[in-house]
Amino acid sequence: MNLLRPLCLLSDAIRRRARRKRMDPGQALGLEAEDLAHRLLQSKGFTVVARNWTAKSHAAEIDLIALGPAGLAFVEVKARATGEFSEPERQITPEKQRKLAAAAAEFRHGSQYRSTPFRFDLVTVILEPQLRLAHYEDAWRVREALAAHP
Repeated sequence: MNLLRPLCLLSDAIRRRARRKRMDPGQALGLEAEDLAHRLLQSKGFTVVARNWTAKSHAAEIDLIALGPAGLAFVEVKARATGEFSEPERQITPEKQRKLAAAAAEFRHGSQYRSTPFRFDLVTVILEPQLRLAHYEDAWRVREALAAHP
């Protein structure tokens, strides 16, 4: 058994409790979902190289940028407290995809990952009544996203 895992889970629980006391509930939910997505990606062999990366052009914020066996993944994390009203993946609009594609191009241009293969992934999180995490690899194509109407 990995001894680091219980410490990570305890750290997450402490951070979650502190966030809920001092933050807007929606913001706390988003950060908790990003923590869960980060751990999920790590368990799949990814190394998160950036978190909440904002383009200088302010095109968009990329929740997680992770390096995996197949290259770089620009990861959008979407969460819901419950799955009662709609699924989190329904929040990814063509406009959001276009903005993320532009931000990803800006990140790649200014980094050591300029020639690294890349894709766009989506991680969805539903917290209750039972935690559900889903990782959609290669969730959309950059060409399609850039072709979306501005």
